[in-house]
Amino acid sequence: MKTLHLTLKKEWFDMILSGEKKEEYREIKPYWEKRLSHLFPTVIHGETYYPIVETITFSNGYAKDRLQMEVELLGMEVR
Repeated sequence: MKTLHLTLKKEWFDMILSGEKKEEYREIKPYWEKRLSHLFPTVIHGETYYPIVETITFSNGYAKDRLQMEVELLGMEVR
């Protein structure tokens, strides 16, 4: 099982934890394109391979003892 790890500020972490915020998004910029590109289908020699990312681990900041939660990835879209 593959997991996508995302670090959030406390405000957004708490909203997701409480269920108030039901989706997370990122502005499409080169950093995120590179970081998330492995999550999209890849064509190699005419065959399409779909990566399996099943969960997202949200972290509240970068401290060693930070709060974390793991949630099921229900879908992703690029707009």
